[in-house]
Formats: sequence, structure tokens, C-alpha cells
Amino acid sequence: VNDIEREDLKTLWTLRNDDVFYFRWGAPGFVREFMRNIPYDVSAGYYYGSDHYVWGREFLTKNTDAPRELDIGKHWYQWMCWGRLGYNPDIPDERFVDILQDRFPEIDARGMFTAWQSASMVYPLVTGFHWGALDFQWYIESGQSTPWTADTPSGYHDVNRFITLTPHPATDTVSIHDYTRAFLSGAQIDGTTPLQVADDILEHAEVALSWTAGIVGDMGHELRMTIDDIQSIALMGTYYAHKVRAATFLSLFRNSMDPKWYEKVSEELNASAGCFRHFAAIATANYHNPLWTNRVGHVDWRKNLAWAVYDITANGGTVRLPSLEPTAGGSILEAEDADFEVSTVKSHVEGFTGTGYLQPRDPNAHHRVKWTFNAREAGSYTLEFRYTLQQQAIYPSPLVVNGNEVARITFWHTGNTGAWVWERAAVYLHEGENTIEISPIGKVLLDHLNVLKR
Repeated sequence: VNDIEREDLKTLWTLRNDDVFYFRWGAPGFVREFMRNIPYDVSAGYYYGSDHYVWGREFLTKNTDAPRELDIGKHWYQWMCWGRLGYNPDIPDERFVDILQDRFPEIDARGMFTAWQSASMVYPLVTGFHWGALDFQWYIESGQSTPWTADTPSGYHDVNRFITLTPHPATDTVSIHDYTRAFLSGAQIDGTTPLQVADDILEHAEVALSWTAGIVGDMGHELRMTIDDIQSIALMGTYYAHKVRAATFLSLFRNSMDPKWYEKVSEELNASAGCFRHFAAIATANYHNPLWTNRVGHVDWRKNLAWAVYDITANGGTVRLPSLEPTAGGSILEAEDADFEVSTVKSHVEGFTGTGYLQPRDPNAHHRVKWTFNAREAGSYTLEFRYTLQQQAIYPSPLVVNGNEVARITFWHTGNTGAWVWERAAVYLHEGENTIEISPIGKVLLDHLNVLKR
């Protein structure tokens, strides 16, 4: 009897996690439902992992001590979810809450569990709607694929690709094309609409962002990184939710020529790009980027922000990205109160804190700005520099703490002058007086320095 005719053979499933490289993912609820829907009578089991990614020493994180931890150690929660629930999908949420409480005793574990799971649902919600069946067809952490799949030179999935790419065929989600046709004709719409998908993503993201916004103060490295990852994933979700809305409104406009839809397109694309800028600000503070991947090539968040902004102008909109608010819980040191050279205090560009911002007389000159900060205790701090750019490019600056260059700050694309953003760097400060100095090029309009104990 040929093997193909045998009825006693069972399937060994391959479960691929080719979307989760940078950020710590953890949604036991999703894993539990997934496992309960595996057809057990024809299954021999499963193996879990990625293709062409080395799960050796973790190499993406900045500001980490050598030897670096194993990648599987960084992603311990993700692997535990798939491992334990694969053996027993009836393990309750309370067990995972207890595990988190044991690992992070200083945190509200129930709140962390809920926020982490809510943020992590961004992955299946976005990918279920914007479906690429194979790894080279879609990588959510960068919003790109191979160029020929994206139909763009860089591989970035622009608003047009969000219109044309259909949802996962096993879901009840309605594609943008089918939704547009049904909505404009007044036909009944059966299934989850694109706008409902966007609302669902935003709802999950808001749960996570509300929780992370309330976490301030000193904490261990792993806990801080995990909280930042939860926030990053949630912001990534808001980027996609507004992108889905923009694509839907653009499709409605193109098929109706009704200007009310066109006005919404620019609004949503600006919101989407603004969320991506916020996401990238946190991500680049914690992780090395660009990253070369075997399947989709170079992942470069700064270049992809430029493509997100181009999405606005290519569709006739004006770039008006929202500003980033200073992170709560820090000590804000205004630039105009610092020791500075070359610059003058200005207030023409709105959105600054304090009484103004620093602008050099010559935009091509470097302006030295030096703050003095009195730390109540020695330890690790996050320095958050808030600024906007007169010209959209990349401008690095040395970061000098107590006379020693400890890092470099990259001031980059803010979308438009008047969109105030921030960049971060992790440093060690000693107890008492510390000096913090940067010298960016004059195209950087400097608002303040926010010092956070982390």
C-alpha cells in the first residue's frame, strides 16, 4: 500500500513565528483558542519557530551587558504560551498572572497580563486583515514585504496595497474592495467590515497604552524593556488601524468621487504616520535598526516613516503630523534655560513647552547646548530630547555626560516643522550634579530635555 493511501498517518504541524523578532509578544488567550481549533484526530503534534532566523544570542537590543542573553530567553513568555498551552489549552489566565507576578513582583501582574495580551492581539488582527500567506509577503514589525509583493520599489506597503490585499480567507472579514462596492450600492454587508477591524485594533491598543502610561519610576532592565515593547506593539497597532481607515476612505472616494471621503483620507494618513513616528521613536531607542532579513530585505524604520509621509502627499494631502507629548514622570529641563552657544530663543513654531525653543542663527552651524541635572540617586536614566526639524533629514549628535561621550543621538525625520518629537538615550548618572551636552546641527529646533529614572 502506498503511504499516500494509508489512513493511519497524522500531520505534524509547523507553527511559524516569522512576524515576531523585535518585540516581546504574549497573548495566551489567542494561543489557547488556536490550540483548541487544531484537529487533534489527524494531528501528531507541532513544532514552533521561525525560518532563517538564528535563535542564538540576542543581537538587536541596545544598552545590554555582555554576554548577551539567548533570544529564547528574551522571548520566554511567547515560547511558554505556545509550549504550555500546546500541552494543555485549559491552563487558566490566572496561572499566567501568577507567573508574571513571580517574575516581576514590583508590578500589578493582572494589569500587565491584560495590557500585554491586548497589545499582542495587534499581530493577528492586522495580519488577518492584511494577509500575506508567506513570510516574504508580509512582515508586520516593519510594514513591508518583497518589492514585487508590495508593488512598491522599497517593499513598503502603502495605502494602495492596503486596498488591494485581501483578508485571510478563513475569516469573516470583508475586504476593502467588497466593502466599498456593497456600501456604495446600499447592499447588505455580511461580516466584519474594514472599519470595524480598525476599531477593534484601536480598542486593544488603547487598553495597553492606558496601562503603560501609568507605569513610571525606577524598575529593572527586563521589566522596563517589556513595558516599552508592549507600548511599541500598541503604537504599531494604532498606525495600522489608521492606515486601514485611510485605505477604506480612499477606496470610497475613488469609487464615488464624494469629497467627504477625501477629507478623511488625509486626516487618517497623518494620524497613521504620527503613530508610526511615535512607535519608531521608542523602538529605535531600544533596538538596533536597520535590520537585514532574509525574506524581506532591509528593515529600516526611518525610511519607512518617509514612505508613510509620502503616502500623505502622494494622495494630495498636507503633512501635519501630531506632536509627541513629553513622557510623564520625568524632570523637564527647558532648552532656553540651558547653557548654550550660537542659538537664540524663539517661539514662532507652536507646540513647544516652556517659554520657547532654541534655534541657531545659522541652520548649518552646530549649536552646543549643556544642561546641569541634580540626580537624587545614582543609576540608569533615560534622556529624552524633544525637538522638531526645519529640514527632513538625519542629523546625528554626540551625547556627552560629565565630560565623556557616551552615545550618539540621531535627530531625524519629524514629518514637518511643528511636529515635536523626541529621541531617547539610556545613560548612567551619578548622585548629585551631572552635566549633559549635545551639539546638533542648526536645523534641529530644540525644545527640552526630559530626564527619566528608569
